[in-house]
Amino acid sequence: MKKLLILCILLLPLIAYSASVGFSGPGSIYLGTIQLNKVYDVATILGINTGSEYGCFKTNVAYHQDQPEYRVPAEWVIFTPDYFCLEAGKTQLIDIKLYPKRINGKVQYGDYFSYLEICTANESSTGVSIGACAATKLYFTLEKTSWIKQTLKLLKWNF
Repeated sequence: MKKLLILCILLLPLIAYSASVGFSGPGSIYLGTIQLNKVYDVATILGINTGSEYGCFKTNVAYHQDQPEYRVPAEWVIFTPDYFCLEAGKTQLIDIKLYPKRINGKVQYGDYFSYLEICTANESSTGVSIGACAATKLYFTLEKTSWIKQTLKLLKWNF
């Protein structure tokens, strides 16, 4: 218990005057049924440095450990920008796109879920960082379609 108290006292200055993150955007994003090899505009969110000093931030895809849905591969998610720095109280627009594609020739069809995060990216000289993240939920169903049906849709021949 004493060790934990000492650790908290030592880390308090790092936490009290650091950059922290917030965002303005949807709390959850449901894309419905989507298909492979198409680019989807997911959202544009506003990253906010809610801390009291300059800080750098990175975007990330995160998951629940034992979630029943498939995990959205990080390679499918495109953040623009994916890394940025802000003065205290300043904001940055972040565009998010999804490009579902095969990875190593494989793909799983069905329900997907992930968190899209903005996290503090400041590291100490030891490489250890204490930071915060703000996130929104992303979920969708990846539908298996035949190449014939995809071609007809491209030609706008719905059947």
